Amino acid sequence: MDVVFTITNLTSIDFKENEWSLHWNQILGEPQTESVPEGIDFERVNGNSYFVFNFGDSWTLSAEESISFRIVTKGVMSRLALGPKGAFVVTSNQSLDLHANIHWQEAKGLEDLNLPTAKTTKRNPNKQNNLIGIQSQLWTETVTSETILDQMLLPNLIVFAERAWAKKPYWISDQSSAQEHKMTKDWNQFLNAMGERTMPVINNLFPDFYYDLPKPGGIIKNDSLFVRSPFPGMQVHYTLDGSTPSPSSKVYHHPISVNPDDVVVLRSFDNQFKGGKSIIVLRE
Repeated sequence: MDVVFTITNLTSIDFKENEWSLHWNQILGEPQTESVPEGIDFERVNGNSYFVFNFGDSWTLSAEESISFRIVTKGVMSRLALGPKGAFVVTSNQSLDLHANIHWQEAKGLEDLNLPTAKTTKRNPNKQNNLIGIQSQLWTETVTSETILDQMLLPNLIVFAERAWAKKPYWISDQSSAQEHKMTKDWNQFLNAMGERTMPVINNLFPDFYYDLPKPGGIIKNDSLFVRSPFPGMQVHYTLDGSTPSPSSKVYHHPISVNPDDVVVLRSFDNQFKGGKSIIVLRE
């Protein structure tokens, strides 16, 4: 199967040759080494479902530009993007999540395939009792330390437990325009409980547990920085020189003015000053 990769650099930094790489995991199809373009080194990490492309000579990706390359894969290619958790770029000692899209509709030969869809695949109501619960997998191909294991467990396990134990939400069967409002209300209540109660309790009971902190969101509009935090109870620290924020960095409280040449980096911290992953804020 021919696959075309197109990568767009939406950051304010240049990805220089021999200094950046593309990572992605949980992919069933395997790239064929002989089809990889010259200057790109292909490798597997901890098994066949985690792949890396290291971009060498002549493979520079400047800010606001795109590159494309074609490879041949063997096996199955998912119709759904796995990013941002499943795909990211590593450059200058930092990890940048990707917004991934898979344009499988453009593949040749689809007219000869019988592709199942949500409209044609339905649960047999007579066999509903066969469903006795739900499960959640933790893929360990890239778990190389206890810290990584902790981050993959929590808070994901709490969200999973809430879904497994709680009753069916009342708004699920509501097909009116009010469904989204009801769903958002429940989601906000859940996030507040997580940020203000559950995570602080875990911090006090298990201070050495290094759970994953959600990345904040930010945007620069009209030379002003606007920031949001997914969980209440978290502090967002920021820098303007491109460095990774630390507990001693400035805390975001309200929109601030930034200069055109500032490189804004955000990072969330909990009440014990444990820090999550940082992000670079793009300009609108």
